[in-house]
Amino acid sequence: MRPCLARTIEHGTELRPHVDRCDWYSHAEFAEPYAQLSGNIYLSVGDTGGELAIWNSRPEHASNPIACECSVDRDYLGEPDLTLTPRVGEMILINSQLVHAVGKVRGLRSTLSFFLVLQTKDSPLWMYH
Repeated sequence: MRPCLARTIEHGTELRPHVDRCDWYSHAEFAEPYAQLSGNIYLSVGDTGGELAIWNSRPEHASNPIACECSVDRDYLGEPDLTLTPRVGEMILINSQLVHAVGKVRGLRSTLSFFLVLQTKDSPLWMYH
């Protein structure tokens, strides 16, 4: 397993509101994790835009309307509860089970990304991507 994933978001691209849940995708060994974090180290952030928006909404099951789609319309969610503007060199950790999005990037945004999982509150911390 590689410890992280290099990601580039090109000019004019945004990532619509979504959740990242290892137990809803291909990581069966992490069925129903106690906690899951997403980490991004920002290598470049673009000229403007690219804000990280986070909603205090955590779908609990894949049948939830938010989770049934790869993404959901921002109008369905309303305004985000938190908006962060990443800076080069920063690392931001978020609860990736909360709905989150990236605003339209002007320029080029590059990150090293990874996920951390706790299967139970007493289990060791696992890293995956």
